[in-house]
Amino acid sequence: MRSDPLFRLCQNRPRMRHARLKSVLQAACFLCLAGGFAAPAQTAPADYEEIVSAKLAEAQGGEVLRLSAGTQEFLALYKTASSTDTGRAALILHGMSGHADWPDVVARLRRGLPAQGWATLSIQLPVLAPGAPWADYGATLPRVPARIDSAMTCLSRLGYRELAIIGYGFGATAAARYLAANGKGLSAFVGISMHAPPFLVPRPDLLESLRHVPIPMLDIYGGRDHADILREADDRRLAGMQERARSYEQSAIEGADHDYAGYEAVLISRIVGWLDRSAKPVDPGALPVRAGNEGASACRTGTN
Repeated sequence: MRSDPLFRLCQNRPRMRHARLKSVLQAACFLCLAGGFAAPAQTAPADYEEIVSAKLAEAQGGEVLRLSAGTQEFLALYKTASSTDTGRAALILHGMSGHADWPDVVARLRRGLPAQGWATLSIQLPVLAPGAPWADYGATLPRVPARIDSAMTCLSRLGYRELAIIGYGFGATAAARYLAANGKGLSAFVGISMHAPPFLVPRPDLLESLRHVPIPMLDIYGGRDHADILREADDRRLAGMQERARSYEQSAIEGADHDYAGYEAVLISRIVGWLDRSAKPVDPGALPVRAGNEGASACRTGTN
C-alpha cells in the first residue's frame, strides 16, 4: 500500500459539500494517478489521457484491455461475472474529468456488478489536463461514440448477449446522446445523476436525447444530489416518458448525495433489480459498428 498523502487522499477522500473544494480534490487525484506530476497547467502534456491510462494500467494489471476507435487506442478495465455464462455485461462511462476506475460510483459498480452476474467494461473517456477550461469537455463528446461502438463490439465478440450501458454524471449524458442515435441494438440504459452543465461549449441537449433513447431506461439520482440534477428531475421524467415504445423508470435514493458515499450497495441493488426486469438479449448483428472502427480487433489484454 502506498503511504504518500496524495495517494491516500485519492483513494479515501471524505465527502465534500462544496463544488470548488471537490474540483481541487479531483485535480489532486489526477496528479496522484500521474505519479505526482506537478508541473503548472500550461506545461501539462498535450495528451493527458495517456498519463492517466498508463497509471491505471500499472495499477490494475490483468484487468486492462486495449481498444481502438478508428486510429486511436484507449484503455478499458474488464471484469468477468463471478458466475459463469451469464451472457450479461455492462459498459460503464465515468463522469467529467474522471477515469475508468474513479473511486466514486465507477469503481464500486465495476467491481460490484460482477458478483450480481454482470460482467463490466469500464472505458476511459477523453480527459483534459488539469487547468483546462471545464467548458472544453463539451467538445470531447464527438469522440465518445466510436469508443462506445468499439467497447460494445468487443463485448459482443466475447460472447455477451445482454449489453447495458451505465453512465455516471457527464458519462450518462454522453451515453444518452449516443443512444439517441445508435441504441437500437442494445439492451438497457442506466443514467446515474444525469446532467449537462450549462458551462459546456457546446452544451449537449440532454432532454432531447432522452426523448429519443430507444431502449429501456433507468434515471437514478440521489435525494441529496446536486441542485440542478434535483431541479431537472421532472423535466427528465417527462422527456423520458415521451417514447412510449420502451419503458422508462425514475428512482431517487433518499439520503444519497452525488457521490453515493455510504449508499453504494443500495445503488448496485437498485440497478441490478431493474436490469433483471428490463434488459433483454440483443442481436449481435444489430450492434452499431461504424465503418473503419475495428474496435474488437484490439480487444486484447494490456500485456499483449
